[in-house]
Amino acid sequence: MVENLILIVMITPVQEEEALIAAYRKEIEDTMEIVREEMKLLAEVDQPGSMIENYVTEQSFVLSQKAAGLVSLQARLARFQHRLKEQEILSRKRVPPR
Repeated sequence: MVENLILIVMITPVQEEEALIAAYRKEIEDTMEIVREEMKLLAEVDQPGSMIENYVTEQSFVLSQKAAGLVSLQARLARFQHRLKEQEILSRKRVPPR
């Protein structure tokens, strides 16, 4: 009987790079959608009689979404960069076989 079995999956640098690029593409797509939302909000607030309070509330939410996406991508990029540096250091320490 095996209890508390933990499976650790190793991700190769190439897989991690591909995942990072895919995440960046998604962030660009999400940003484009957010920009469309911002344009819609601007068009609405430009209308006579529009409620500026609604605009401010919705724009605040949109900016929070934008910031969260960028912070997440930046953290992922920093982790990847750290791993690249670790690999570089490890590759320098390897002694070629004689």
